[in-house]
Amino acid sequence: VAEAKHAEQVVVFAGLTDAIESEGFDREDMQMPQNQNDLIEAIARQHKNVVVVLFGGAPVEMPWLPHVQAVLHMYLPGQACGVAAVSLLMGKANPCGKLAETIPLAYADVPHGEQYATSMRQSEYREGLFVGYRYYDKADTAVQFAFGHGLSYTQFEYRDVTVSLPEMFDIDTQTVNFALTNIGAVAGAEVTQVYVRPHAKIPGRPLKTLCGFQKKFLQPGQSCQISIILSPHAFHFFDAAEGIWKAYSGKYDVLVGSSSQDIRLVATVDMQGIDAPTKTPLSGTWYDHLHGEITDEDFAALLGTPVPPVDAPSKGSYTTQHALAEINHGFIISRIVSTIQKRAQAMLGDGNEQFAKIMNAMLMQQPLKTLTMMMPEQFTPNFTQGLLHIANGNPIKGLLMLRKLK
Repeated sequence: VAEAKHAEQVVVFAGLTDAIESEGFDREDMQMPQNQNDLIEAIARQHKNVVVVLFGGAPVEMPWLPHVQAVLHMYLPGQACGVAAVSLLMGKANPCGKLAETIPLAYADVPHGEQYATSMRQSEYREGLFVGYRYYDKADTAVQFAFGHGLSYTQFEYRDVTVSLPEMFDIDTQTVNFALTNIGAVAGAEVTQVYVRPHAKIPGRPLKTLCGFQKKFLQPGQSCQISIILSPHAFHFFDAAEGIWKAYSGKYDVLVGSSSQDIRLVATVDMQGIDAPTKTPLSGTWYDHLHGEITDEDFAALLGTPVPPVDAPSKGSYTTQHALAEINHGFIISRIVSTIQKRAQAMLGDGNEQFAKIMNAMLMQQPLKTLTMMMPEQFTPNFTQGLLHIANGNPIKGLLMLRKLK
């Protein structure tokens, strides 16, 4: 902070560390390390020209965003990331990427986020179609950065949109044409996006859907014509009961934009298909209004069948198909599991927090049967059976089996 105080420009390199984001274990939240947030905020309080260069494979919360001038998100760029970052920061290259996901303001804004992965036995993707921009659009929830968003060192003008078939049938292919001009001072690429939005509000359906995109590199002042072909499926939905694609009759907006929330041009087409229903099995459910938690009744309406019960094992029912994390209840088992974890950590040694977390996740989440095959010297059949006896309410028999192993 002291060094930054006298600098003309401050560039802070930050993001997710290997110990927070890696293969083999889940992130515990959507935050960056707190010491990094504190550093950025402390520098921004005393300096007006702060740029943050982010690294990481997934969205993060950015509480300091209003206090910095720019963010360059590098994601996971590989071994040449240093050269790439310098080239982009110094203007030798133009950053022209677009987000392939939505970055929400906070994890609390993620649909089904608090309900997801509450059981080791069953993962329910209750949000259905409403992932990413489809949810945030219909729920009218503010986001940090929209799907498809991305700035560059130039600007682009969109104009003169037309469609090949103002009136169409549900088997027709549609072509969207429009002009694109680089109106800035440097060369750059723009990823143009086409969304389709039905006028009819159908319960359980998104407000709009991405149906095509095209990237074009233009010199300053250069213009071009963009043509994006939409297959009939751009206007369809899949009827799972009948196993066929269908399209509702009525008007559809063809939206051309720079992101899901930056729509520049609109054309309207008239579709001849089937009559749109005013009520569906999802009417009145979460999928109709997108507010609150997704109940079992809501999810059953989406599935078309009762929600499968979660297998919640309990004392007396544990087998080798269950994991250490599932049997880790009670004083005796918790002490044994803690000892196993400490021994595994001692074998790894210090200095590799990422690998230690991967190994601990594997240790705790693999079925005991798998651990017996992967680590036969540590998880012998007798040791595993001893653990199960203790977990299933027979501690004396279990401890006797463990004692014989010493």
